[in-house]
Amino acid sequence: MNNILTTIEHIVKYLWEEYEPDEDIYEAFLQQYEAVRALRIQTQAAADSIRARQDCLQALEQARVSYQKESARREKELREELRKLEESRQACARQLSQLRLRLEDVISRKETAQKNRNSLELCLERMQKPCFWAGRKAKEDYRNRVTEITGQLLQLRAEDEAYDRQASECRAEAARCQAGLSVEKQTALQKNFSDWRRREEGRIAGLEKKSRNMQKPGELYSRWI
Repeated sequence: MNNILTTIEHIVKYLWEEYEPDEDIYEAFLQQYEAVRALRIQTQAAADSIRARQDCLQALEQARVSYQKESARREKELREELRKLEESRQACARQLSQLRLRLEDVISRKETAQKNRNSLELCLERMQKPCFWAGRKAKEDYRNRVTEITGQLLQLRAEDEAYDRQASECRAEAARCQAGLSVEKQTALQKNFSDWRRREEGRIAGLEKKSRNMQKPGELYSRWI
């Protein structure tokens, strides 16, 4: 107990007689504290920046891989679609050629039928009706001939109408085939592919630029040295 009291007395004596307080120590402590705090903030910022750059690089790599796969798939589909459309165009061209020949034949048949009609109508007009005192045979031959010509004219008129329908059908089918020869669909498919590729390449370029603008870890640490 005496030893403790003696020690306390020595401490009190030291504090009153020898100890000189350092008034700048608290200020030094604050400066050191702020320095440590600033270092901690810089370290956290560097870690966040590194993480963000890694995320950006990962997204960039994924975008590149995805672009390559999707581009190959779309390009394959485009080639297949263009091949089918080209085959369809060639088929339309062949069919159109056949339709033109068919239409020419129908028009030729119609003209022939029209000539025959004109000839029969002229023949009918020029036929002389037997007079009142003509014999029975002459009158009967006249009626039979008129009946024959009239039947032929009716048949030719029916053929003429049929040729008109055939010609109309040929023209309508030819118009559809002509539309099939258009390259509008091919152009639209190629444009869609080019637009998609341009958008994706722009997105990848944006990620590349973003990653370049981000500071590398070595650059961050060199700022503290």
